[in-house]
Amino acid sequence: VVEEVIEDRHDDESTIELDTPETASLVTDWEALTAALDSAVGNAVQYATQRVEITVTESATGYRITVTDDGSGIPDSELAAIDAGSETPLQHGTGLGLWRIKWGIKKLNGTVRITNDGGTTVQMTVPDREPD
Repeated sequence: VVEEVIEDRHDDESTIELDTPETASLVTDWEALTAALDSAVGNAVQYATQRVEITVTESATGYRITVTDDGSGIPDSELAAIDAGSETPLQHGTGLGLWRIKWGIKKLNGTVRITNDGGTTVQMTVPDREPD
């Protein structure tokens, strides 16, 4: 899924570095995962100065996916609306990308952490679930 999203979102202006295990098997809702990854990678590519790094690491309950860019970071006002879980006329985001990440990962019973430190890092945990 990560490789498909990168193929769809990559442009010629930024370099995407990918670090993944050789195989990464996961039982999950692929639509929710794809929506969250598409938004995270799309935002990173759009706002990166030159470089986007994506890593996938195995955790005790599934996988951690980290998307990092070297852009200027997400404005605090946008992050505040996401952290609050709602928007007001004075506190709101400018798009749906961050909401898609939050909603997609929440649907998977995962977690999202977004930090600004010399760019933006979106860290998503995606639990492996038992097959239905």
